Amino acid sequence: MQRLRSANPRGISFSVTVIVSFHPAGFITKNDRAYHIKCFYMEPDEIVTSGIEVSQIPTQELQDSMTMPKCEYSVRSGSPTGPPSSAASVGEVVYHVWECTGTGMGIC
Repeated sequence: MQRLRSANPRGISFSVTVIVSFHPAGFITKNDRAYHIKCFYMEPDEIVTSGIEVSQIPTQELQDSMTMPKCEYSVRSGSPTGPPSSAASVGEVVYHVWECTGTGMGIC
């Protein structure tokens, strides 16, 4: 699809060529058709005005005494709760597990 902006008359012109073929293998026959489609959307010369009100964004103060969560990473075999794995073969399914605890969970 081709898009072309026009200044006089003001608007946007779209054009596309659609080919209708009746053979999936790509043969071209006399029954096939090609259509060149053009559309023009004229932009009106109007001035639009509208009042808008914006409310204040609610704020929330963060506590300075908040501690960072403590996180542990492990690689497990069999399932996310399976035994820790120290080695694996190519193609073997392993699970990467992050476990975090702390009072600041949900904020970080």
